[in-house]
Amino acid sequence: MPDRVYDMHQILKSILETDIPNLDIDVMGVSDDKVLIVQLRSRDDTGGTTAKGSLVDMLRGLLRSGKNTI
Repeated sequence: MPDRVYDMHQILKSILETDIPNLDIDVMGVSDDKVLIVQLRSRDDTGGTTAKGSLVDMLRGLLRSGKNTI
């Protein structure tokens, strides 16, 4: 399991063979055929719609990459 954000981004970049959004990844797990990406929020009562929506920015960027592996 990678522990640095840079390493996590490099792993995703090599798997998807494309650039990925430069956004936070808090936890990442990698197996032979799966990747799990987790973004954490410290509290659910903080932030408005923009803050909550930012949690899907990484997923949105990955989906826009057009790769079928997602």
